[in-house]
Amino acid sequence: MKYIDLPKSRLRLVCFYSLVQECEVKILKDLDKFNLLNDLSLTNKNVNTVISYYILKEICDYVIDNESKQRTVFYISVNRLNVPELYMSSLCENNGYIVYLHKLVKRLNTLLPILFYFGDCDLHDLKTQSGDSIDVITDIIEKNKLKSYRKFTFEKIKKYAERSGLAYIYKEYLNSIRITSLLYK
Repeated sequence: MKYIDLPKSRLRLVCFYSLVQECEVKILKDLDKFNLLNDLSLTNKNVNTVISYYILKEICDYVIDNESKQRTVFYISVNRLNVPELYMSSLCENNGYIVYLHKLVKRLNTLLPILFYFGDCDLHDLKTQSGDSIDVITDIIEKNKLKSYRKFTFEKIKKYAERSGLAYIYKEYLNSIRITSLLYK
């Protein structure tokens, strides 16, 4: 998993696309198992459930298993040149998979006490001390402060999980996320 640490601000920036790459094989196996891979449509509810399940599970696993004392921020590069090759992108037309992932992340950003940050540059460009990278890091720190002090009741994610057929995720993982997020306040 690609990440960089910002020790002064107690943040760990994790590349969201590397997380997606790690769970893509599981997504493809399940889509194939349920015969959804032949005519892959991102508007199909079953396809959405499989993709959402594995991405949400991978996010929860990473946050729960993270032994760092830093708060996790998932970084999403919106610049098409910085998006790594995702196999699922080749199965969908017109960057439909990337657009779908961005919509999913925007939804999760409102539901979870985890910050998902959309930026223009590559994650590793933030290691440089250029003006652009300092501006992005400052913006991430400010957005994290705003996000950290919001009160999350987890009712919205519970309703989302039930509506999407992901009740298992709520019971098993999101309670652990709740505890982890309380530790870093």
